[in-house]
Amino acid sequence: MFAVFWIEIHKQIKMSHCREFDTGDMVAALKFADNLRQRQAAGEYIRHISMSSENTNSVGVPSAAIDYHWAEHKIAA
Repeated sequence: MFAVFWIEIHKQIKMSHCREFDTGDMVAALKFADNLRQRQAAGEYIRHISMSSENTNSVGVPSAAIDYHWAEHKIAA
Protein backbone atom coordinates (compact mmCIF):
# COMPACT_ATOMS: atom_id res chain seq x y z
CA MET A 1 0.00 0.00 0.00
CA PHE A 2 1.14 3.55 -0.70
CA ALA A 3 0.00 6.75 0.98
CA VAL A 4 0.49 10.38 0.02
CA PHE A 5 0.40 12.93 2.85
CA TRP A 6 0.20 16.71 2.57
CA ILE A 7 -0.89 19.84 4.42
CA GLU A 8 -3.15 22.50 2.94
CA ILE A 9 -3.36 25.95 4.49
CA HIS A 10 -6.54 28.02 4.14
CA LYS A 11 -6.84 31.32 6.01
CA GLN A 12 -4.00 30.25 8.35
CA ILE A 13 -5.80 27.00 9.20
CA LYS A 14 -3.62 23.97 8.51
CA MET A 15 -5.38 20.78 7.50
CA SER A 16 -3.52 17.52 7.05
CA HIS A 17 -4.64 15.09 4.35
CA CYS A 18 -3.89 11.55 3.30
CA ARG A 19 -4.82 9.54 0.24
CA GLU A 20 -4.15 5.81 0.07
CA PHE A 21 -3.33 3.77 -3.02
CA ASP A 22 -3.30 0.00 -3.48
CA THR A 23 -0.01 -1.87 -3.68
CA GLY A 24 -0.16 -2.04 -7.47
CA ASP A 25 -0.88 1.68 -7.85
CA MET A 26 2.58 3.16 -7.27
CA VAL A 27 2.45 5.07 -10.56
CA ALA A 28 -0.91 6.61 -9.60
CA ALA A 29 0.49 7.61 -6.19
CA LEU A 30 3.54 9.22 -7.79
CA LYS A 31 1.36 11.10 -10.29
CA PHE A 32 -0.90 12.31 -7.48
CA ALA A 33 2.09 13.56 -5.45
CA ASP A 34 3.52 15.25 -8.55
CA ASN A 35 0.18 16.97 -9.16
CA LEU A 36 0.27 18.31 -5.60
CA ARG A 37 3.82 19.60 -6.18
CA GLN A 38 2.71 21.31 -9.39
CA ARG A 39 -0.15 22.99 -7.52
CA GLN A 40 2.34 24.07 -4.84
CA ALA A 41 4.66 25.51 -7.50
CA ALA A 42 1.70 27.40 -8.99
CA GLY A 43 1.21 29.21 -5.68
CA GLU A 44 -1.33 27.12 -3.79
CA TYR A 45 -0.68 26.81 -0.06
CA ILE A 46 0.24 23.15 -0.01
CA ARG A 47 3.15 22.01 2.16
CA HIS A 48 5.00 18.90 3.33
CA ILE A 49 4.08 16.60 0.45
CA SER A 50 5.39 13.12 1.12
CA MET A 51 4.75 9.56 0.06
CA SER A 52 5.30 6.41 2.06
CA SER A 53 4.86 2.72 1.44
CA GLU A 54 4.08 -0.26 3.59
CA ASN A 55 5.54 -3.60 2.69
CA THR A 56 2.70 -6.07 3.08
CA ASN A 57 5.13 -8.95 2.47
CA SER A 58 7.46 -8.08 5.33
CA VAL A 59 8.80 -10.90 7.45
CA GLY A 60 8.70 -10.89 11.23
CA VAL A 61 6.88 -9.02 13.91
CA PRO A 62 6.65 -5.21 13.52
CA SER A 63 9.05 -3.38 15.85
CA ALA A 64 11.23 -6.47 16.18
CA ALA A 65 14.29 -4.20 16.10
CA ILE A 66 13.49 -2.55 19.44
CA ASP A 67 16.18 -4.60 21.19
CA TYR A 68 18.76 -3.87 18.48
CA HIS A 69 21.74 -2.01 19.90
CA TRP A 70 23.44 -0.19 17.05
CA ALA A 71 26.55 0.59 19.12
CA GLU A 72 27.31 -3.12 19.46
CA HIS A 73 27.29 -3.57 15.69
CA LYS A 74 29.19 -0.59 14.39
CA ILE A 75 32.26 -1.27 12.30
CA ALA A 76 35.56 -0.71 14.03
CA ALA A 77 37.76 1.90 12.35
